[in-house]
Amino acid sequence: MFHEKKIKELKNKIESLPNNKKAQAERVILSIESIKELINETTFNNTNKTECLKHLNEASDFFIRSL
Repeated sequence: MFHEKKIKELKNKIESLPNNKKAQAERVILSIESIKELINETTFNNTNKTECLKHLNEASDFFIRSL
């Protein structure tokens, strides 16, 4: 599942980035948070919701590694 820990990890990593990358990373974090909110508010069945959150989690892991 997607945990708040990942957002915190991203925000900590952002602090060490140059300003141009920092702004880009902050926009990605806002997008991830918005997508997570949308997934949780949408009336998917639990299997689909879990699958969507799993993919969002994988995408955020990829983003963290690319910083």
